[in-house]
Amino acid sequence: MKKLSLVLAGIFCGLSLNAATIATYNGGEITSEEVAPYLAQLTQNQIQDISVLPKEAQEGLIKEILIKKLLAKEAIKNKYDQSKEFKTILASAKEILLAQEYLLQQFKSIKISDKEIKDYYNSHLQDFVLPEAVKTKHILVKSEKEAKDIIAQLKGLKGKKLDDKFSELAKTKSIDPSAKNNGGDLPYATASDLVPEYYNAAKKLKKGEISAPVKSNFGYHIIMTQDIKEQRQGSLEEARASIDNGLRNQKQQELLKAQTEKMLKDANLKMK
Repeated sequence: MKKLSLVLAGIFCGLSLNAATIATYNGGEITSEEVAPYLAQLTQNQIQDISVLPKEAQEGLIKEILIKKLLAKEAIKNKYDQSKEFKTILASAKEILLAQEYLLQQFKSIKISDKEIKDYYNSHLQDFVLPEAVKTKHILVKSEKEAKDIIAQLKGLKGKKLDDKFSELAKTKSIDPSAKNNGGDLPYATASDLVPEYYNAAKKLKKGEISAPVKSNFGYHIIMTQDIKEQRQGSLEEARASIDNGLRNQKQQELLKAQTEKMLKDANLKMK
């Protein structure tokens, strides 16, 4: 959706009323509620459950949170929280968080009717055209010789045997770090998501077909195309959540503009 944006994404993203214990340490525990803001920042709000991350990444994030907890504990022990400077910073931070909470609650309270959503969709159909997308697996190596050696190991295999062998080689041979966990499996991607050499090669393949070595700035790719989705018009239901968020954001901006103008007028601000 091109013309609507959700500016509140990430504010208290993923906070849960029923926090689960993620890890324990001497004297305390770390909960899913505490992890959520870090996770939202780390993954740009794309992931809200730490269990989706690889084990190594989970451990790294938990250690980062624990270090901050332990440093904060040391700061309190040394009474740094009692200084005038810290109290000023804390008061300022509290105001920022309260302002964010006000915006969040205001956003939640705004209601968008089904008619408003339908009207927006019908008048902006072009914004909801879904481009052609390919679903692939790939193995990335440094040299063309390595790529050809891997292709030779896949020769003659079909169906599940080919798929399993491809995943195995991706985990052991690919220089793409994510391959160790996903076996080279990539989500549906459009031309704008992939380098041109990769995308153009992938869309020419039949389902289950392996490419010759494809050179890009990253190295040499061996690509297996799993599916191709043709460009199509996205449905109203597919667009509904995006439109609802966008229209609520639009309404909030209008409300906020009127509110802040009145607040500033009532505050009788005078610059010195």
